Amino acid sequence: MVSNSSFAMSPDISSAHPSVLDLAQEKGKKGFIPQDLTQQAPIFALPDEIWLSIVATPCNFVPQYFLDVMDNLIKHPEISSTHLARAEIFWDSEKDASLLENELEEQSISSDRIRERILPWSNSKFVKYMSEELKPIAICVPGYQWERTITRRMVPRNQQLDKSLVQTCHFFRSAERQHHKTGVNAQSQCEGGYAQRDIGFHAERITKENYLVVYIPHTETPDQIPWYHPAVRALAFMYTWYPPSLNSSLGQSSRSPGTLSIHYSMFSDTTLDTRLARTALTLLRIIHRHGIGRADGYVKRVHHDLVIPQARFQDTYARLKVKYAKRLIGEWVEQTDPAKHVFEDLGIAAFLIELWKDMYGSAEKNKNFPGFVDIGCGNGVLVNVLLQEGYEGSGFDARSRKSWSVFPEYVRKHIKQMILIPKILQDAGKVHAITETSSLNLRRNGDGELADVFSQYSAEPATGKATFNTHNGTFPSGTFIISNHADELTPWTPILAHLSDSPFIAIPCCSHDFSGARSRAPTFSSNTSSMSSSMLSASDASESNLAKGDLKTLRSKFTSGEVSEDSKMKSKPNSQPSAYSSLVSWVSHLTSSLGFIPESEMLRIPSTRNAAVLGRCRAPRFETGARDYETRRRDVEALLECEIKRRSIGLNLEELSTQWIEKAEKLRAKKGEH
Repeated sequence: MVSNSSFAMSPDISSAHPSVLDLAQEKGKKGFIPQDLTQQAPIFALPDEIWLSIVATPCNFVPQYFLDVMDNLIKHPEISSTHLARAEIFWDSEKDASLLENELEEQSISSDRIRERILPWSNSKFVKYMSEELKPIAICVPGYQWERTITRRMVPRNQQLDKSLVQTCHFFRSAERQHHKTGVNAQSQCEGGYAQRDIGFHAERITKENYLVVYIPHTETPDQIPWYHPAVRALAFMYTWYPPSLNSSLGQSSRSPGTLSIHYSMFSDTTLDTRLARTALTLLRIIHRHGIGRADGYVKRVHHDLVIPQARFQDTYARLKVKYAKRLIGEWVEQTDPAKHVFEDLGIAAFLIELWKDMYGSAEKNKNFPGFVDIGCGNGVLVNVLLQEGYEGSGFDARSRKSWSVFPEYVRKHIKQMILIPKILQDAGKVHAITETSSLNLRRNGDGELADVFSQYSAEPATGKATFNTHNGTFPSGTFIISNHADELTPWTPILAHLSDSPFIAIPCCSHDFSGARSRAPTFSSNTSSMSSSMLSASDASESNLAKGDLKTLRSKFTSGEVSEDSKMKSKPNSQPSAYSSLVSWVSHLTSSLGFIPESEMLRIPSTRNAAVLGRCRAPRFETGARDYETRRRDVEALLECEIKRRSIGLNLEELSTQWIEKAEKLRAKKGEH
């Protein structure tokens, strides 16, 4: 238990000692000019304590950006250390409604007293019920007003190697004021006209502000502090700001208005070493960079954890890594990098497990899970892990992989070599001599077990070449479809899901068109509802005609221009998005066009191709059972004709089918890569 008293006195550092900082390579980067403070007297200290001032840099951003950056670093410590996964916030005084109520009640007595008290949370109805090891550690900083306190636990990525650390984070503020006389010219009416007179009054302005953030680990000794945290009793971040003078002209002073500095309170038996100094320099650089970014108008583009909370994903990911990673990497027989592919698939498995808990409940407690199919399953690691985690399903790929042979026999039975030729292309093309043979496992029988349902075919192309096993992409209703870097199958994934009335996840990688040819995808805006709304309206308006098999009305809505240019989603002006972002936007467009409500997530996996598009919820008129198979098929035919015309592919469905089958044969002959 850490007491609320002041820290023990640190060793005397008044004697000269050599600097442990080498700043020769650091200066001049975006205004980052670090200055070594270790050779001078500390510029910050607390009563009965000796602190070391480590490093500082001039800054030009306003204090609010410093406060915003510190708030973000407290909530996301993984920004400053790759060893950390996240922070768990136990208490934030800004979010404590009971504390706010008490402050409002006491404001009539003395608002200053409330701000300066040593235990500002003493009246909190929440803190008093916290366990002792989690309660915030109080400090008093003379001359400063308390602003905010947060207690957090920093959670490491590898919880088998590093332990978590609880920490109190305080925000304080002080201001220096200067009184001065201000003269104002005024006119007073007098006999015969107006007379000028001076009116003088005393005013007060702030000449200097200090913003202080103090981190206090809940530890007694340095050996209790994990590797990812500096082994110090406490550390402080100070931002000093000199507001521009009211009387100074623009550009009169070349001095930067702000200074950012970092300070340590050392344990009694430790000294400042190179690692501690370099850690302070790294923290200084990060805060400066993020502050400059905010000043330059930086807006975060990538948002994680929109579907599954970070903590749930990371906990499951950590569990899967401990359970499977060592064995999977040790048994790797492919030529590719084992660590990358194993950790990538474990991350996807963790996301799916947590997603399915939300959709169906846990695998152990119920039998609501409808089964999954991984189309283009590659090395099969994802199928292997999901099966061993209790989720029934299967996977197939156009090419077999050596890695399949090292999986348990139960897993090998659920992975097969097959080429997917969508039924809509089979019907339009020249595939014949199809005979149904064995199948993949998925549908539940009367005993509640998953039985055989996935038809596997031996298909003989019209070219007369050798037969090969195919699948038509039609799955039992509700089957969860996984398309993980499935390349040629990526744009087909929402279509297969619509035809099977199933939810899906698509994680795009390389861009292909509907014929399987490499092609840059069109770009659509992030607002995926615009065009899809028009298309859905067109579809709904033609419902009666569709029921009679009349496709003319629906096709004309898509291709004649009734879906106006304003409603079509266009690429952003004056910018050329990447091929990958275009592909992701196109998949989202296809998803919404077929009545799904698209969701997106940037997965926390070791891959730059980490965008996931989810289709698990339907627009009201497309909900399960609302449209029979023939209606859904006509939806797809209309969409394909629209896409073929808009992309100027110049093929009809029969020609599209021929090209797809030719490319499928070539793909089957290639060597598996992942």
